[in-house]
Amino acid sequence: MNLKHYPFDKQSCRIRVSSWSYDMNALVLRWHDECVTFLESVELPEHFLDKDDVICKAFNLTYETSVGHFSGLVAHLRFRREIPYYLMEVYLPISLLVIGSWLSFWLDVYAVPARTALGITTILTIITSSRGIKESIPRVSYVKAVDVWIETCTWLVFCALLEFPFVNFIARKGKENDALALVAQNNSRIAASNKLFQVVRQPSATHKVYTNGPLIRQFGDRVGDRPTDDITPPPEDCCHIYSKLTEQTAKSVDRVCRVLFPCAFVIFNLIYWFSWAP
Repeated sequence: MNLKHYPFDKQSCRIRVSSWSYDMNALVLRWHDECVTFLESVELPEHFLDKDDVICKAFNLTYETSVGHFSGLVAHLRFRREIPYYLMEVYLPISLLVIGSWLSFWLDVYAVPARTALGITTILTIITSSRGIKESIPRVSYVKAVDVWIETCTWLVFCALLEFPFVNFIARKGKENDALALVAQNNSRIAASNKLFQVVRQPSATHKVYTNGPLIRQFGDRVGDRPTDDITPPPEDCCHIYSKLTEQTAKSVDRVCRVLFPCAFVIFNLIYWFSWAP
C-alpha cells in the first residue's frame, strides 16, 4: 500500500479467480454484464467502495508445471477512506487543541501558573493524540499527509507555549525599566528643588526677603519657573535593547500573536487541503 496521501489515499485490491485442473478446452470463465454485485446492507466502517472504480477483466493463465492454458478472471476494486470519520477522529480534535492554545494570548502576562499549565497541557495532549493516530496505521519510512498536519499543529502549539516566557521576560524587564525611570525622575526633581533652595538662601544680609517682594519673584523667574525638562537626566545606554522594553511592549506582543497565530493556521489549512485533499 502507498500511504503518502493517507487518509486521502485510494487503495486497489485485486481479486483473481482461475481454474486449477480444467484447461480452456474444458472450462472457460467469463464475467456477467455486472461483474460485481454490491450488497446495500453491508458497509465498511472506514472505507468506501465506489462502483465506478471497479474494473473487471478476463485473462488466460499458463502454469509452468502443467500443460495447456487455463481460464481466469480478475477484478480490481478501489477503496477510498471515509473522510468524515477522520475529520471527527483526527482533524477536528487537533484543531481544537491548536485553537485552545491561543487562549494563552488573552491571559495576563504575569499569570504564570495559568499560562504555563495551559501551554503544557495542550502540548502533551496533542503529542498523546498524535501517537495514538500513528499507532493505528502501518509504519512506513516516508512522510504521510496526516504527518504533515500533526507535526505542523504540534509546532504551532509549541510556539504558543514559547511565546509566554518571551512576553513574561519582556514584562519583567519593562517593569524594572519603569521603576528605574521613576527613580531617575524623582532624583531629577529632588536635584531641581535643592538648586532652588540654595539659590533662595544666597541673598546678602542687607536685603530683607518678603514673600511678595521682587527678589523672590526675580529668583522665581530665574530658577523656580524653569521647566524640569532642561535638567539633564542620568546617562543611559541607548543602544541596549533591554533599556527600551516596557510592559506595554509585552502586551503588544500578545496582541500581535492574537492575530498572527490564527492567520498562520488558516493559511496552513488552505495550503494543506488544496494540496492533499481530493
